[in-house]
Amino acid sequence: MTDSFNYAVVMVWLYLFVGGIMLPLLTLCILGVVEPELRPRASALANVAYNGFGYMPATFIYGIACD
Repeated sequence: MTDSFNYAVVMVWLYLFVGGIMLPLLTLCILGVVEPELRPRASALANVAYNGFGYMPATFIYGIACD
């Protein structure tokens, strides 16, 4: 898309930064719809889902790639 290395680095950094900003904002939007007494449980479940489906498979895939 571009021949400029600096432009490509800035765009990748911006992509990762915006992705990092979206996670807390979307979590707050989702927790805003949950009843107040269930919010701690919903927040814990969301964190378990983020770790279980996001971070944990990455180490498994890296292990498979190294083998």
